Amino acid sequence: MAKLLPELERCESAASPGRSEAGAVLNKAGQKLGRKGLETRTRLLAATRALLERAPQTKLNPSKIAREADLASQTFYLYFADVEEALLILCAEAAEDIEPAVAAFNRAGTSGDTDGVYEFVQAYYDFWDRHRAIFALRNYYSDNDEPRFVELRTACSMPVIDAITNRLHISGGITPSQALARAVVIFSAVDRMAARAHVMAAADHRILSNADLMRAEADVLSLILEHPGYHRQIPDLPEAGA
Repeated sequence: MAKLLPELERCESAASPGRSEAGAVLNKAGQKLGRKGLETRTRLLAATRALLERAPQTKLNPSKIAREADLASQTFYLYFADVEEALLILCAEAAEDIEPAVAAFNRAGTSGDTDGVYEFVQAYYDFWDRHRAIFALRNYYSDNDEPRFVELRTACSMPVIDAITNRLHISGGITPSQALARAVVIFSAVDRMAARAHVMAAADHRILSNADLMRAEADVLSLILEHPGYHRQIPDLPEAGA
């Protein structure tokens, strides 16, 4: 799949510095990986993901990952500097899977198309569900100001933010900067709901389900998209000490 954004490509390069200028994957000794080496690297990444999905809160270490992949412990260090590097690569790969959600948003109509917006919300929830363990750990590191994870999280959000920004700006009534600011707020809400909706629904399953929350989210988002030019004039705040 082609890269969705240059930011994702840069983040993937930062996550996995072991690449040549031509894009070939290198081991930590700087050697180009052949078929067997690529298979071993893939096994280690798959093992990392499997461990995360079984016990997301478990503290990973190279020995556990190598054991899960049925490899010797020292093999891990031939391909990755540390566990964080393997996690960053998994995050960058998962971020590429956002395309169906972006496509669903772009298909949604501009005037009261609640069903189309619902398809986008559902596609974004599905995106999160496919990579929940990875994104939860990414967000944990990002929330703790780990720079590489912050950069990757931002890059992952930009395809959706750009799509929302374009829709708001094209609809008229607001400036490009206003459209971008509102898109960031909208995306933050959508992303947070996708990350936590299953917990909210589980808290009182007699009343709410994920479908209820997604439908409500689509209704609210449809209203915003239908009236992008709406704004309330906020008076200037008094100067400090006045």
